[in-house]
Amino acid sequence: MGIMRFQRPNMLLGAIVGLALLAGVVAALLVVRQPETVYAPNSPQATVASFLRYLEQGQMTKAYALTSGVSDRQSFFQQFAAWRSATHRATLLRAVSNRTTAAVTVGVTCTAGDLLGLDKQSYEASISLERRSSVWRITAWYGLP
Repeated sequence: MGIMRFQRPNMLLGAIVGLALLAGVVAALLVVRQPETVYAPNSPQATVASFLRYLEQGQMTKAYALTSGVSDRQSFFQQFAAWRSATHRATLLRAVSNRTTAAVTVGVTCTAGDLLGLDKQSYEASISLERRSSVWRITAWYGLP
């Protein structure tokens, strides 16, 4: 009987730890599965969201098509070649626009993993746009790798 007394607290502690781990996994899944924000079509915000999504998916040609005069195609591809090797989560922080120009600031959290663990970095990036032929195009970015 003395052994049973020691096992019950251990079982209770194990159950509590197990429930805490399960709750953490469920919370993480809920955060990861949040729906993407939808912006007005042909808005600066929608253009930036598409640009970042294309980079994340490795669709460099589509991302480059949303730019205008930023760099030559080869330089662009080299600059963003490593973008897919990490997970990026971008959040629109603010947008300012008039009829022909816009600036969108995003907060980016970058998580990369290796055998030694996860490396997480957060930073802000500013993206400039111009409206050309009624379509928003990215003309510069500051703070993106």
